[in-house]
Amino acid sequence: MIKKRPEFPMDVKRRVIERSRNRCERCNIDFDDDFKGEFHHIKPIVFGGDNSFQILFYAFRLI
Repeated sequence: MIKKRPEFPMDVKRRVIERSRNRCERCNIDFDDDFKGEFHHIKPIVFGGDNSFQILFYAFRLI
């Protein structure tokens, strides 16, 4: 059975987006209606990360 990941809390999402100023935190390009950001972990949960504000970043989709 696969565990469903917990959703990022809305207040944490809001703080991460505000910090990023609606830009990709990896390449610094602005997001718009065609290009949306996603939340990613600096330190993955599997390696001891969590869903805190400090551990998340907002970036274009990782392929």
